[in-house]
Amino acid sequence: MRSQRKSKNPSATRNQKALPPAPRLRWFYQKNNKLLVHPVNKTFEEVLWMTDREFQDWIAELRRVVVHIWDNDGIPPTVGRDEDEIIEQFEQIHSFPVSAFLKQQAGKPNQYAIRNTSTVGSAANQWFPTMMATKINDTSNLKKGAYNLRPL
Repeated sequence: MRSQRKSKNPSATRNQKALPPAPRLRWFYQKNNKLLVHPVNKTFEEVLWMTDREFQDWIAELRRVVVHIWDNDGIPPTVGRDEDEIIEQFEQIHSFPVSAFLKQQAGKPNQYAIRNTSTVGSAANQWFPTMMATKINDTSNLKKGAYNLRPL
């Protein structure tokens, strides 16, 4: 006579399959592979050879796909980094010469400003997927005033 093993889950029956492990919860978005491999991601040459009507249709579909991925997966329309790339970048931060950010203001001795022109540490942006939906109010570049990066 075969011995029956008791299930670790008391509500499980012999005919039930074990559930797959839950995906690991991440508090950041990763590289936007869905958009990168999507058929809407065309090459420059593909776009170049489109008729005006094909181009208009492609733009409408591109906008639909970008918003769908952003709304449903929380991944904004940016390339981003995968988890290993984020870790690698954060490991570079501890030895980064941040003192180079301090710049003297022109014509104002003893007055300094912090000017960061480096991308080291930019992976921290991936904890803020709504940042790209923030309005920018820089009328020096935009005649109309505030510009929404997510006008889709």
